[in-house]
Amino acid sequence: MTYLGQNLPEIGFGGNTTGTMDFANAGLSLYGGNNVTLSGSRTNVEGYYSYHSITISAANQTVQTQNRFNLTLSGNTAGAMAQVSSGSLTLAGGNNITLSQNGNAVTISGAAGGGAAFSAGMSNLGNTSGDTGLATNKLVLLGNNNITLSQVTNATGNLLGVSGPNMFAGGMSNLGNTSGTSGTVSNQMVLAGGNNVTLSQSTGAGGNTISVSAANQTVQTQNLQNVTLSGNTAGVMANVSSGTLTLAGGNNITLSQNGNAVTVSGAAGGGVAFSAGISNIGNTSGTSGTVSNQLILAGGNNVTLSQSTGAGGNTISISAGAGGGSTQTMNYYQNMDRGTSASLATAAGTLMLQRLNQENDLFAANLTANTILLNMTANMTATSLSSSHTVSASIGIYSNFSTHISLINSASTTWAVGAATSNTALYNGPRWLSFVSSQWSSAPNFVQDSDYVFGVIFRSSNYAPPLSYMGQNYMHSNQRSGSMGVSAATNASMAQGNYWNAMYTATTSALPAAISASQVNRNNATAIFMPHVILNNRYSGTF
Repeated sequence: MTYLGQNLPEIGFGGNTTGTMDFANAGLSLYGGNNVTLSGSRTNVEGYYSYHSITISAANQTVQTQNRFNLTLSGNTAGAMAQVSSGSLTLAGGNNITLSQNGNAVTISGAAGGGAAFSAGMSNLGNTSGDTGLATNKLVLLGNNNITLSQVTNATGNLLGVSGPNMFAGGMSNLGNTSGTSGTVSNQMVLAGGNNVTLSQSTGAGGNTISVSAANQTVQTQNLQNVTLSGNTAGVMANVSSGTLTLAGGNNITLSQNGNAVTVSGAAGGGVAFSAGISNIGNTSGTSGTVSNQLILAGGNNVTLSQSTGAGGNTISISAGAGGGSTQTMNYYQNMDRGTSASLATAAGTLMLQRLNQENDLFAANLTANTILLNMTANMTATSLSSSHTVSASIGIYSNFSTHISLINSASTTWAVGAATSNTALYNGPRWLSFVSSQWSSAPNFVQDSDYVFGVIFRSSNYAPPLSYMGQNYMHSNQRSGSMGVSAATNASMAQGNYWNAMYTATTSALPAAISASQVNRNNATAIFMPHVILNNRYSGTF
């Protein structure tokens, strides 16, 4: 604008400006800059002066969303990380990432599957089997014949190890019957048949089989002998024509070897010839003199020979009749000759013991019995028994050694009875209980001047018939009050009867092999009772 007249003002600019700043006192021109519009109007006042109005306009301000953030990156990143809180943030597409913008919308796109498609598989070339070709998405490895797969996992990836078997090595040692170059080779070993050796091979899925064959052995003359033993020998004799013959020293024989010489040595004195016999001095008969190698003893009149064998040698016992008297033989024996006058009830499962030769110190004569009889009875009426039942009776012959007795022979008999109203007729009245020779463990032989004890035991099932022994009481009571003129309590130990007339203290179902004096009880009726027993060789069976 232009002013006319005096006292013109000086005009300048300050603040947010550009260009050269200076004062103007003659004239000032205004121009609209970026986004600025100038408009003016002139007004005259009473013809003296005029003034202009200048309007400065800028574009209307719009509402803009600022919402500034401090932006940074994290996670799967690369490069130097920093916060962006002002200025411009530029997004750039990286590998396999595409950025697209539509207005204020930015789209981030990755390649399908997150990257290039994976494919792996197996070729039909090389040492392969199965289906060839490629597979997408996943490949799984499997260890096959002689191949082992191992895997180690970590954050950066997995480590897969493939192991095969150790390399084969085979060859020949310089030991034994060998020839050629010794040592081993790897990968392959070839066998070749040598002299008189043939190799044959058969192949199969599981491996090959190699057979090594040699020529059949032919009979060859090598100046060998057939060796066998004869004379004083033991064991099984056989010819040794091939192989190895081993010599072994036997009792009192020592073998020693020096090279191909074998020496057989016997103990000093071991080679002296044995000789024995009888002299013509003393009570002898027959031919006197000695014999070598063997001597046989034979029992003569009133002399009995017995032998026991053992590892260290045999023992021969020579027995003669007491006082040198003659041996007596009988074919019938009973332990009492005055008849029966008492009875003693049996107890099931209880072993009764009695001295066989009650009225004699020792057995009177030699006797081989074919039947042994016990005199028995049953305490019942003619109609009191109808139950079925089974009864077993056993008898044992013991040899008396004073402090103990030892079982030398035994027999058993059993009878079974069904239910019947007539069963009483099987028992009532005096009866014999017989043991025939076939029921004994050995022939029932009794020797003169021996001391015997016999034991009897009864067992039954379902019903026990009330059986009793028949015999005699040889003492009034099994108790005594002491000796005349001496005060003493009444007891059974003073009865002075046969010691082995007693009861076995334990209940038993079998005859004990041995019984000691401490195992019997004499404080009962058995201590004074003699059951009637007969040893018979006059005839077979019972009376």
